[in-house]
Amino acid sequence: MKDLISVLPRHCTDCTICAIATLTGITYEKALKTILPKRKKYESYGATLEDILNCFKKLKINIIKSNSPIIKKIKRHAFVVVKVLYKGAEDYHAVVWDAKRKLILDGWHSPCSAHSFQKKVIEVLCCFEVK
Repeated sequence: MKDLISVLPRHCTDCTICAIATLTGITYEKALKTILPKRKKYESYGATLEDILNCFKKLKINIIKSNSPIIKKIKRHAFVVVKVLYKGAEDYHAVVWDAKRKLILDGWHSPCSAHSFQKKVIEVLCCFEVK
């Protein structure tokens, strides 16, 4: 299992780009162009589930959908989308589960344990493990 290095965010809506770059080891720029190839300047960096799945396909990354709602039980590195409470409102956020170190990698925060992260999470919406 490879070591993962967190990619830091550059915008308030680019968590998916950072998570894909962190999980795959590609640059932020390559992740952006792969996830949102038709994005125009000043548009949101937010990505849909379809964008994410297409990105994995373009990068030839084999993934499987995890059925575990408990992040720390996942045995492989994974891309995770969660619903969180942010400034009093529900929001969606993408992070990476580093199965080797048993840490959540989130560009907005320091790496943290799944236990402390899941305290902030309302719901795990989807999780894709890298084969």
